[in-house]
Amino acid sequence: MKIVCLHCEGEGYTSSVSCTYPSWMCCGGCYEKEKCEICYGYGSLEPDLLDYEQNRLYSIFIDAHRNKEAHQSLISNLEEALNCLIQSK
Repeated sequence: MKIVCLHCEGEGYTSSVSCTYPSWMCCGGCYEKEKCEICYGYGSLEPDLLDYEQNRLYSIFIDAHRNKEAHQSLISNLEEALNCLIQSK
């Protein structure tokens, strides 16, 4: 069973910026295709790669859950600041 890679959307390649000019000279056309680092250019995930990706996402979820209170506090502070800005206009 193969599953479409969400990182490259099944194409097998992702775009990255490869420009030697400073950012203020950007023309927007300095992109280079690279093999997807999740599916290795295949565009789909095999079960073993899927298990790896699932474990990686699960560990991210666990870390986010551990920091849930800090995130909720940050969201509350941002909401208060946004409300103050809205009320001052």
